[in-house]
Amino acid sequence: MQEAVIPLAEFAKNLGLLVGIHTNGYYPERTAEMIERKLVDKFFIDLKAPLDDPELYGKVTGYERGADPLSRTPEKITAAVVKTIKTVDTSGIELELRTTVIRDFIGSEEEILRIVTWILENVNNREVTYVLQQGIPEHSMQEDLREIRALERGELFELGKIAKGLLGKVRIRTKEEGEEII
Repeated sequence: MQEAVIPLAEFAKNLGLLVGIHTNGYYPERTAEMIERKLVDKFFIDLKAPLDDPELYGKVTGYERGADPLSRTPEKITAAVVKTIKTVDTSGIELELRTTVIRDFIGSEEEILRIVTWILENVNNREVTYVLQQGIPEHSMQEDLREIRALERGELFELGKIAKGLLGKVRIRTKEEGEEII
C-alpha cells in the first residue's frame, strides 16, 4: 500500500539483501511494478476468506458494503487479490499464501476446503506454500472478536490436514509451537 516500499526495496536489493513482501493483495499494480523491476524475492499474500465469496471476504476484512471511504467493494477487493496472486504466480517468484483462522469467524472446515480448492484450481505454481495461522482474537481490530477463544494447536493441525489433502506444501503457525510442516 505504501509507495515508500519501492525505494526501500531498491535500497535493500542494492545492499544485496533478499526482499519479502507481506501483502493483503489489494494493490496488484504495485505488485506488478515491483516484479517488473526485480525488487522482490518472495511474496506472502493473505487469503482472508474464500475468494469466490466476496460477501464473506468483505465481512472478514471489514469492508462490508458502503464501509470504505475509497469505494472499495468486496467484489473489487477479491478481484484485486486474485489479480495480485495471478501476477505473482506467473512471475515465478516464491509465493506463500496464508489464512488467519479465528474461531466462529473464519476458518471452518468448509471455508478452508474452499480456499484450498481455489488455490489448486487457480495457482499454477505447485511449489506454493499454504499456511494456516492461529488468529489471536484478543489482538483483533474488531472489538466484537476480542472475547473469542483462540483455536488450539490441535484444531489448527486438523484444518491443516484438510488442506494437505489437496496441496503439497502446508504449514500451521501457532503461538504455542511456532511453525509446523503438515
